[in-house]
Amino acid sequence: MQLPAFLYGRGRDARRETKKIVTRLRRGLALPEAVDDVGGLIEVEDNPGWIILGGPDPVGGSRDGFHLYRLLVELQEHHYADVVQPLESELFEALVTREWGVALLLSSRGRLFVSNHAQTLACGRYQRLLDAACQHWPAFEAVGPRWSASGSQLDRPLPCSRTLEIVLLRCNIPFETIQAERHLGLPDLLRRHPPEPEKYEPPELTLKTFASDEDQRAALRASFVETYGLLTESYRPSSKRLARERARTDSEARQDGFDPADLDPHWHERPSTE
Repeated sequence: MQLPAFLYGRGRDARRETKKIVTRLRRGLALPEAVDDVGGLIEVEDNPGWIILGGPDPVGGSRDGFHLYRLLVELQEHHYADVVQPLESELFEALVTREWGVALLLSSRGRLFVSNHAQTLACGRYQRLLDAACQHWPAFEAVGPRWSASGSQLDRPLPCSRTLEIVLLRCNIPFETIQAERHLGLPDLLRRHPPEPEKYEPPELTLKTFASDEDQRAALRASFVETYGLLTESYRPSSKRLARERARTDSEARQDGFDPADLDPHWHERPSTE
């Protein structure tokens, strides 16, 4: 199996090389040509390390391997309006018709292309992704248990792919079935349970109600505390991204009448300039 060279290395290496890909996309180069222009494809078996589907996070980012999530993270978070929106169909087509592209679609950010159930169903993307994944499944399995959901544990591709799990659920395959039979691999699972996305009924969203204003405020406070904790777990203490996300959360907390210093368990570790 071959994967793009620009995704290999540590997380910071993949991030640096991914920016070169995005620059070429913005200049009008098609994705396959951009990949060829930045190192092309390399053999997985010749390059040690994990095949990491989820991220970025501190654990996975510190490991050598193929950071498959990196391109779609960059596009979704920083170039959605100027690249993803005008080129979404072309990007999906380029990915779903190539073995390495399907591997990228298995990453946690592959859900970018299946986020809206009605639209995804109308475009036939569920079936196209599943068909393509089954076509390349022998190659994905042949590399052995080098796949990782987030860089913290190794397994095979189906147990590690949250995107595939979402697609299977929306194809009307119960979660319990997926969990019990995922060891079979994707082709065998689908032979036992043919996908029926047209029968899937998305759950209705209901507004959460509270017994009192005090309960609602307590839940809001707990949400802020959890957010600050997740930020600390997700970013390095000195990272600019952490500072930006903290500042944004601080602003939201103050708007809701909370003191950020009372919510952030790591407030005392902040630089004195904040």
